[in-house]
Order: sequence, then C-alpha cells, then structure tokens
Amino acid sequence: MLFPSTVALVAARMDSARLGTGMGIVGALKNGGKVAGPVLAGLLIQRLGYPGMFRVMGLGLGAGAVWVWLLAQRRERAKPSLRSTVHPGA
Repeated sequence: MLFPSTVALVAARMDSARLGTGMGIVGALKNGGKVAGPVLAGLLIQRLGYPGMFRVMGLGLGAGAVWVWLLAQRRERAKPSLRSTVHPGA
C-alpha cells in the first residue's frame, strides 16, 4: 500500500510538465532502497551481529521519526491560524 500511495502523492503534488521527473525519482529511490537495504543490513550484521544491527536500525528509525515530527511542527507553526485572520467586531 505504500508504493501506490507514493505514486498518487507525487502525481498530486507535481505539475504535469515535471510529472515524469517526479515518477523517475521515486522509482530510482525505491529501487535504490531495494539494493542498499540488504547490503547495509548485511554489513551491520557482519560488524555488530544481529542485536547490534537491530539497535542501529532502531536508533535510525527513532531519529527519523523525531525528524518528521519536528518538520510537522515547523509546518504547523508556519500556517496562518484562524485566530490571526479573524478580527473581532469586524
């Protein structure tokens, strides 16, 4: 379900002139992840063993979640609120 929603998101956010470029980037990143993921996991398992690999991956996922949350907070603060646009008595 993630990949079809990614394609739909790119199609909704890109203008028609650059849609092919957006789809190409998404495809390249998706296929790059298919190659890099097992290679990275194999290297981590070889160096750190399974417990160490899961710790590193967990820390990476946690850091990514915090980063996404911080970006969402920044966007929420950047949006104009209804309170700032509605004037009492107007």
